[in-house]
Amino acid sequence: MRYVAAYFASVFGMAALDLVWLKLISNAFFRAQVGSLLSDDPNVAAAALFYVFFAAGLIVFAIAPGLKAGSLAQAVAYGAGLGFLAYMTFDLTCLAILKGWTVPATLVDIAWGTCVSAAAAGLGYGAASIFSR
Repeated sequence: MRYVAAYFASVFGMAALDLVWLKLISNAFFRAQVGSLLSDDPNVAAAALFYVFFAAGLIVFAIAPGLKAGSLAQAVAYGAGLGFLAYMTFDLTCLAILKGWTVPATLVDIAWGTCVSAAAAGLGYGAASIFSR
């Protein structure tokens, strides 16, 4: 049960944080940086699939090791590492193959992916810890 709680806390936490980030905080920045590449009608199904599978990755590579060690800090650090690798892969690929993708967009998105993944791993760890008691 604790991994189910961890999964839902991390997937919904990450999706909620990402929604706030994309809609309220970073929208103007990314429109200025790479606006011609952005869709006015995002593919919600593709985004949902990302969250579903990335949250599973957070369980395997961050939350479960953190729980095994009894360490929130480890779960958060591993979540940050996974987020860094995932977002870095996406952003550097965009920088390599897309005309108009910018270095500032790359750096900001990698930093965001690192932070939101760390937060989602922390939320998942917290939820799992509640169900472990």
